[in-house]
Amino acid sequence: MKRIPKTPDQKRDQWLRNQLRRITQRWAPAGDAKKLARVDQRLNPKSGRIAWHSKCAICGAIKPESQMNLDHLVPIVPTNRKLTRKEDPTRMDWNAYIDRAFPYEAGWQVICETPCHEDKTQKENAERRASKQFTEEELERLNKKKKGKNDKVSKRVSRKSK
Repeated sequence: MKRIPKTPDQKRDQWLRNQLRRITQRWAPAGDAKKLARVDQRLNPKSGRIAWHSKCAICGAIKPESQMNLDHLVPIVPTNRKLTRKEDPTRMDWNAYIDRAFPYEAGWQVICETPCHEDKTQKENAERRASKQFTEEELERLNKKKKGKNDKVSKRVSRKSK
């Protein structure tokens, strides 16, 4: 399958998403949530060193922090497409994205990497894929909008060629 090249807007949006994702781990309430999930210090069987162990919010297993993930209770990228921009459902609302990316302590949970985090992520991704299915009415509206933009571009090109 041939990849469609990204537009400058898509490249910028991807870069911003990556930067925001990266700095969420430095957000102070995220660190506080991690500390609240700690149970005690124990010997890590893999490394043979003393390490903090945390309790998984989903299965209740107690594991070393290195085997735990800090997860958003409300997914950063909504599983429901209707929560994106109203004028263009293929793009996101940055204010909502930032609000979901940087919740306070209660918006985080510490869960084990496998299987809890993997299962939760797979479920959310399946919901996202299912919600991306456009209705015929939505597709028609988007195509009209794109056609209008293409007409403007073709008019500009025809003027330049004269």
